[in-house]
Amino acid sequence: MKAVTINKVSRLPLLQPLAVRNFRLLFLGHCGSILGDQFYLIALPWLVYSLTGSSLMLGSVLLVSGAVRSAFLLMGGALSDRFSPRVLMLTAYGLGALVTTLTALAVHLNITERWHLFFLGGSFGLVEATFFPAYQSATPMLISREQLIAGNSLLRSAVRLMGVIGPAIAGVVITKTGFTAAFVFDAASFVFAFFMISMIGTPTNADTGGTEDATAPPDCQPLLQSIVEGFRYTLRNRTLRTLFVYMIAFEFGAAGADYVGMPAFARLHFGQDEGAKALGAMASSLAAGLLIGMVMSGSLNAFKREDRVTTLMTLLMTCAITSLAFATTLLPACVCLFAFGLASGAVSIIIQARIQMTSDKRMLGRVMSILMLGISLVEMAAFALSGILADLNLRLVFLLGGLMMGVALLVWVGNQKRAAVDSIDES
Repeated sequence: MKAVTINKVSRLPLLQPLAVRNFRLLFLGHCGSILGDQFYLIALPWLVYSLTGSSLMLGSVLLVSGAVRSAFLLMGGALSDRFSPRVLMLTAYGLGALVTTLTALAVHLNITERWHLFFLGGSFGLVEATFFPAYQSATPMLISREQLIAGNSLLRSAVRLMGVIGPAIAGVVITKTGFTAAFVFDAASFVFAFFMISMIGTPTNADTGGTEDATAPPDCQPLLQSIVEGFRYTLRNRTLRTLFVYMIAFEFGAAGADYVGMPAFARLHFGQDEGAKALGAMASSLAAGLLIGMVMSGSLNAFKREDRVTTLMTLLMTCAITSLAFATTLLPACVCLFAFGLASGAVSIIIQARIQMTSDKRMLGRVMSILMLGISLVEMAAFALSGILADLNLRLVFLLGGLMMGVALLVWVGNQKRAAVDSIDES
């Protein structure tokens, strides 16, 4: 696929990518699929509890899902570069529809067993490993370079919005109709997404005058060799190395503070009874900031300001997460989390677009899968270390997060200075 340029139908930068038919189909399909995923995310825990009553079983199913996803991410990226992102997305949606349909049937017939839960979790891990590298690499092939930040902002904001409205709808459906309807809805969402992606055309490759898919590599290497080539390409590219280091530092600090620090803060300062309510308020503040930050980044004429915006937003993240170490009441904590969400939402869109722009389109699936795998591994390390620090002193979790954001800021500013020197030398 190749970037498509058409006349603008809107003066709003955020909405301009929707004027591109192929991107519009990707957006609609992804929204439908994400809404269906909310039904799965609510139905799965309650299905596990209804069959086993065990939190250990739920954790084991989620562990299997995460392990399968991590194991196949690199292969998903390599296959996306070999066959095209569209083919991989269709494969993922088809597999998702099949698995959720079989699950709905098993639940309806009341024949669900424990091994079905592990099969379901592992299948969804495989779907995610197949889908996400392809999805990440498809966007820059459907819209122009200037529309990348707005396009990523639309897609990521839709995910956040579906995450707000979807669980509430799913909870009502499951309460009134049971698990079968939830899995049927998820299966229908996969079918809808499959239909949308199937209508995406393959733009003409104007560079070669042909109609071949521009994402296809020049030769078909063995899969392992293709993955190794992806690592070599990423390590040789200085800009990608810098962006990856930035993202690793950012994700390490954010994961520990968000997933370990927030619950520990709520329990420490509000106790077992009121802690859940406080945690909900904190999580909502963070989510609202993330959504606004993502929309804001897409609404800016970002490519003219991305260096300055990223510097200021990273500085804001550093201050916000460090301030949490000294907050003791709910309102200051919510303000800090909203500010952190606002900044991190904007930065994540800008960095993602920069990675997409920097990467050779024939390597983009592998580049994105390497980044996603790195983030997954870093998050697991952050969870473990933050758990240890939280038991010692909760402030250490947020101070560590602030330190890692400071490292990300130094990496970004240092890279901008090197780029300025290189530009002077070249002139």
